[in-house]
Amino acid sequence: MGVSQGSSHPLLKSSANTNFQSSLVIVNPNDSAVNVTVTARQGDSSGNGNITATRSIQIAAGGYFASDNILGDLGASSVFTEKYGFR
Repeated sequence: MGVSQGSSHPLLKSSANTNFQSSLVIVNPNDSAVNVTVTARQGDSSGNGNITATRSIQIAAGGYFASDNILGDLGASSVFTEKYGFR
């Protein structure tokens, strides 16, 4: 089975508040470990694009990273709609 190559710089909209949280799963289909940096950015009209949190994650070969509340796990300084990306 072939594996499609995804983007190395996706920008995904997410939210975290009392009624909603965003999940994130990153899969490493490679034969070696990879380092991933996840960055949360402010996504509203005030401070749009400002970095609010960053986290580096090592994902083992054939492994994955999963979060049920990515902005909370990152410690993002705002609980309103944000955008996050990873490299």
